[in-house]
Amino acid sequence: MDLSNRIILIGMPGSGKTTLGKELSEWMNLPFFDLDDLIESKEEKTIQQIFGQEGEDAFREMEASTLEGFCNSHNKFVLAAGGGTPCYYNNLELMNANAKTIYLDVSAEALFERMNKTAVEKRPLFKNENVLDKIKSLIESRRPFYEKAKHRLMSDSISVEDISGILKEESHRK
Repeated sequence: MDLSNRIILIGMPGSGKTTLGKELSEWMNLPFFDLDDLIESKEEKTIQQIFGQEGEDAFREMEASTLEGFCNSHNKFVLAAGGGTPCYYNNLELMNANAKTIYLDVSAEALFERMNKTAVEKRPLFKNENVLDKIKSLIESRRPFYEKAKHRLMSDSISVEDISGILKEESHRK
């Protein structure tokens, strides 16, 4: 399977997966998808509604099923995965087998700055939490999964040029 036109961005909420994914899809002339949007469309509910009505376990099952179906039915794409997606079931192995995975590694402080205003309203895992402490805790628990991505970019200001650089470098090594 040719993975050169199959890119999945992973990382914490607020790391830039959706924003950079859209820019990267334009740069590579590939369609962009956001896994959370795919789940919401399939379930006809928002992520917040799914978490509130059915709980995180049900959401994670929907997420794994949607991811697998997506990978099996799309040949060219840039996909922004949910922050927790790589940490459940065999999702990370599935992503690595079906795409070039890129971990957007952003500091807790930068994530806090980006998310603080909307964390409680838009992100169910941060509801009723000290947001910075929750971010730090999630980074620690998720890092072992994220670090299994094929590529890693560490910066609080990752750009499409950074991503395209590692993709070009990889293609020259082949």
